[in-house]
Formats: sequence, C-alpha cells, structure tokens
Amino acid sequence: MKINKKCSYCDKSYDYYLEKCPHCNEPNKDEEVIRNRHITMVAFWKQIIYFFVGWLGFQGLAFIMSLIVSLIFKNDGNTDQLLFSAIVNFVSYGILFIALCLITWKDYTKIFISFYIKKWKPYVFAIVGVVAIFAFSYFYNFFLMLIGYQPDVNENETGVRSIVSAYPLLSILIFGFVGPFCEEMTYRVGLFSFFRRIHISLAYAISIVVFALIHFSFESIGTDSFINELANLPNYLFSGAVFAFLYHKLGLASSLTAHVTNNLISLLFTLIRSNMPQ
Repeated sequence: MKINKKCSYCDKSYDYYLEKCPHCNEPNKDEEVIRNRHITMVAFWKQIIYFFVGWLGFQGLAFIMSLIVSLIFKNDGNTDQLLFSAIVNFVSYGILFIALCLITWKDYTKIFISFYIKKWKPYVFAIVGVVAIFAFSYFYNFFLMLIGYQPDVNENETGVRSIVSAYPLLSILIFGFVGPFCEEMTYRVGLFSFFRRIHISLAYAISIVVFALIHFSFESIGTDSFINELANLPNYLFSGAVFAFLYHKLGLASSLTAHVTNNLISLLFTLIRSNMPQ
C-alpha cells in the first residue's frame, strides 16, 4: 500500500501521492503521480473520513432525522408518509453536504484540481458516459423482457420518484446536485482513491459494488420484491463503473458532471411522467 515516500531533496517523509513535498515544496517527480495528477489525492486518513462521513454519516443522519420527525408528528394519526420521507432525505443530504464542504475546505485545490487543469474532455466524456448509462439501461431492460421478466423500478427509485413528483424544486436541488456531490465525494474521492493506493482493480471493484449496494433495499430479502431489487442491481453496477472510470481517467470534474447530468435527466423524466394524464 502506497502511503509515504521520502523527499529526494530534504529526506523527509510525506504522502506518496502529493504533488510536492509539504516540507520543502520539492515537486514529486514520480511518473504515476504526474500521470494521474487529475485524480484527487488527499492524505489516506482523509480519504477514509470522506467515505465514513458520506456513507455512515448519511445513514446516521437519516436515522436521527426519522426519530425527530416521528416525535414531531407523534400526535398526528394522519401523518403524511411522503412528507416524512421528503423531510428526512432533504435535511439529511443538506447536513451531509455542509459537513463534506467543511472537511473539503482546506483541500479544495486538490479536490477540484480536474476542473481547472483539464479543458473540454471531462465534460464531453461525461455526456458520453451518461448516454452509455441510459443505453445500457434500455437494452438491459429489453433483455429482461425478452426472457419473460417485466422489470420495475426498485424501492430506492420508487421513493425518489414519489418525492420528486410532490416536491419538484427541492428535489432538483437535493437529488440533482447535492446528492451527486455527496456520493462522488464519498465513493470516488474517498473510497476509490483510498483503494487505488493498494491496486487500481481493487479500487474499481469495491467502489462499484458499494455504490450499487447503497441503492439496494436489504429489507426486501425474503419478500416478493427481492427479485426485483436484484434485477435492478446491474443498472447501478454499470452506473458505478462509468462514474469510477470517468473519475480515474479524467477526475472529479468528469464523474461529478456525469452524475449530476444523469440525475437531472432522470428527474426530468419523472416530472414529465407525473404530469401526464393518466
């Protein structure tokens, strides 16, 4: 695992992937570092923090918000479950976004380096990535129908669509921009970058699988919806693979642009469907 190296000038140790020695500012001339300058590389312990704050932090926030909202509505026998879910999601993502921004504050030049060292490529390839995601989804669902299975959206997507239809403006802000930012910081800047220190194949495998599983409902195990949840996993695995590839090759500028664009298009389709006459 690549963590530290000795500076050739001052002979002090520093993070292997930093562009220059923090002690004497001597440039890091390692070919791998120069070649992958567009990838966000902060200290390994910060990468761990990004992942756990993004993943475990969101789970914790959602749980706490559920308790708080339940207490607020405890005397209301007609609690609007959709409003309940919307409040939990919006507030949890909002708090997580602020937390991640605060963690990023001192490292923003490293975090967003690909936005200013690259020109048009990150954004062009991001659009290509989004087209690939929608194409895969279309042909995969067509294949499922050919073998006799009628695919349906999973529990995660069902909940999001209900919230979007009821609260479109806030949904565009949270699910279109805030959510993708939080997930890219968690699963690409945190998880992918950390395991890249060990091996690039491990970085791809773990970040793709974990990204897919956060959209999987484990509560469906043993129920009638379990097969449908499994049937939807390949779509999330492919999306995770596209985002990981874009991040690896072109940096956060590309993966974040693709993630935001993908979500905004999905939100637009949801709003169009919700406003069509039944």
